[in-house]
Amino acid sequence: MRFKTFKSEGIIISRKNFSEADRLITLFTKDFGKITLLAKGVRKPKSRKRGSLEIFTLVSFQASETNSINLITEVTAINNFPKIRNNLKRTSVAFFICELVSRLTQYEEPHLDLFFLVVNTLKNLQTSQKLRVLRENFIKDSVVLLGFWPSYKKIDFPDKLVEEIAEKRLSSIKIGKLLSS
Repeated sequence: MRFKTFKSEGIIISRKNFSEADRLITLFTKDFGKITLLAKGVRKPKSRKRGSLEIFTLVSFQASETNSINLITEVTAINNFPKIRNNLKRTSVAFFICELVSRLTQYEEPHLDLFFLVVNTLKNLQTSQKLRVLRENFIKDSVVLLGFWPSYKKIDFPDKLVEEIAEKRLSSIKIGKLLSS
């Protein structure tokens, strides 16, 4: 039996442990939008995929479609944004970006402009000294790209707007706001 395979690039926006050695990986991809894939055996100490499947890592991957959940078969890290990981403030903003994308997008709805916005924002986050401005610009740009807000209108309270759109308080919103000042 042959399974259909597909390839793309994506940013890992969340991950959850699944069974003893596996992990569910949610990616925001260039070609498919938000998808969740199963990474079998990735929690084992000798797993080759382990280092490439960290949150807010840009990866190139191949996956196989199955009857239940799609499986990651190959993965290569393109950029793991090391300057973000070594700084608590930058890390908190990156977590906020990932959570925001996860909450505001639907599964399997491609948003190429949003994908490139996320990648470019994470690249800029590595060196930016104005984390609050970067964070607020990301909020505005993402809600405009997704059609939640008109581009000509100013956003006075970006965090409040995000919570209204998501219909839920984002867990990373407070930390990201405090640390990005």
